[in-house]
This record gives sequence, C-alpha cells and structure tokens, in this order.
Amino acid sequence: MLVFVDTNVWYPVVLADLVLRSVEIGLFDLAWTDESLTEVERVLVERKGLSAANTAIFCAQVRATAPEGRIDPAADVGRTCRVVLIESFFVPTRLPQP
Repeated sequence: MLVFVDTNVWYPVVLADLVLRSVEIGLFDLAWTDESLTEVERVLVERKGLSAANTAIFCAQVRATAPEGRIDPAADVGRTCRVVLIESFFVPTRLPQP
C-alpha cells in the first residue's frame, strides 16, 4: 500500500520515526513529493525552530528511505495512494495521578 502522509505528521519526531520505521520494515510504502518535503522543511524551520541544516538532513533521510515513493504530480497522473493524517489517531488524555 502506498501512503502519503501530511506535513503535520513529520513533527513531533516520534511520529516521523514511527512512519520511517514502518516503511523500513515494510508495513507500507511511503509516497512523497518535492513540494511536500519543501513544505516540511519550511514548517520545521519557521514554526518549530529547527535549523535549516537539520531539516535538510531529515528530508534527505526521508528521500533515502523511500526513493521509489517520489511522486511527480505532472507525470504520475492516475497513480493512487492513501492520504493519512496520523495525528488524528492520537487523542490527548490525562493520566491519573499516582
């Protein structure tokens, strides 16, 4: 199954790690576009305060983990994938005090 994850899934690091490890063990194949990773870099720098150098390294890792997942919107017309908003599965809860 080819899965495209939204920009908001790449931060916090726990979610990014979950996605990349899932791809590495074969749970799904990751789809991405150059535009989506450019957006990830911008958001991580502007909104999350990460350095441009670190975000570039991170996006290079995404590309290296799933090189065959690159989608060119102009050339890949008709290629389908699922869009997953992983954050919607996490519901903040309060843990009881001991």
